[in-house]
Amino acid sequence: MIDMTYFVQWQEEYALAHPVIDEQHQMLFLLANRLFGIVEESGQRAKLQDLFTELFAYTQKHFQEEELIWQPLEDSLRQRHRSKHRELKNSLQEIWSKDSIFTTSDTLYWLQGWIQELLEHITQFDRSMYQQLLVSSSVADAQHPVGTMPV
Repeated sequence: MIDMTYFVQWQEEYALAHPVIDEQHQMLFLLANRLFGIVEESGQRAKLQDLFTELFAYTQKHFQEEELIWQPLEDSLRQRHRSKHRELKNSLQEIWSKDSIFTTSDTLYWLQGWIQELLEHITQFDRSMYQQLLVSSSVADAQHPVGTMPV
């Protein structure tokens, strides 16, 4: 048995400084930790199914909301980002379709891999998108200072 208080712990270095996105990323970590806690208990198949369903639903919700936030950005950036979201969702769906999800070692192995993918996504893709959003907002603000109307 793995002796860990948290399977994966949110670190401030993962934060983008966007309150909505950071809160949702922290919730994904919380759900992963709850799933980990259930995996550690034997005979919790129904709870495992419920938590996995919750993680999948919340992941979809987060990706949809995040994609709305990135809406002002260039289409090619958004398409690439959306593609990464699809990969993460497909990874969830793939593991859920396997019966091995209900064995402790397989679930822990999968969860570690998925969290690693999510962390890479947050620290690379989301951070880059947010920086692009800040740059585009700064340009728009400079072109249309507060109190002026675009022509």
